[in-house]
Amino acid sequence: MKNSRVCPKCGSTAVIVPARLETAPTLGPHYEVGLAADGNPQGLIMKRTERSKLEAYVCAQCGYTELYATDLAPLSTACEEAQKRGRE
Repeated sequence: MKNSRVCPKCGSTAVIVPARLETAPTLGPHYEVGLAADGNPQGLIMKRTERSKLEAYVCAQCGYTELYATDLAPLSTACEEAQKRGRE
């Protein structure tokens, strides 16, 4: 849906591009939702966490939603580092 701008569920071309994901606490500011990957998941303090924001693509017809990370490189690096640590 991100590239085609067509909903894979209903075929509509009415796609909200991109919508921002956020939490809405009862009091206080809104916070954006994102992804996190730890390069050192077993670490007590130094987990080497990498983060990425999320974008949502929403069908205005049926509500189907797809999520995409905006910054893949740091997440990928953290996952590779964690996998290497797991093999040691």
